[in-house]
Amino acid sequence: MMKAAFAEVLAEETIALAAVADAVALGQWREHLVNQATTADSAYTKVLRLAGDPPDRAVFLARWRDLIAAALRRVVSAEAPRGAEIDLDQTAVSILAALYGGTILSRLAKDSSPLQVSVGLALAPLLPFTGSALMQAEKN
Repeated sequence: MMKAAFAEVLAEETIALAAVADAVALGQWREHLVNQATTADSAYTKVLRLAGDPPDRAVFLARWRDLIAAALRRVVSAEAPRGAEIDLDQTAVSILAALYGGTILSRLAKDSSPLQVSVGLALAPLLPFTGSALMQAEKN
């Protein structure tokens, strides 16, 4: 069951993150992520629970991290000045950590705000390069 949910999320994220090439698209992906993570019985909700085989989960998270990091590289290439320094692999890990922690807090609070805030903070290292474009996407 978990392997199917992992595969479903990775398939959806492969498509969603392939479309992320600028700050606006990144903001739209963020909103999609929050919506999926707060939808009862979605594949995202299933994989964000701590059940499942740890080795399978580790492979799943590594693949998801790589997809996120690749999207972040496209955004930084499009938005940041040459020579901008940001650790995009670390930012991708921060996004996943925020997603897991924010999901737990949102579930307990029965409110998506903790998840929205935590993922927004994980994206904060990109704000100097994306600024108003990322913030605008988040409001839409």
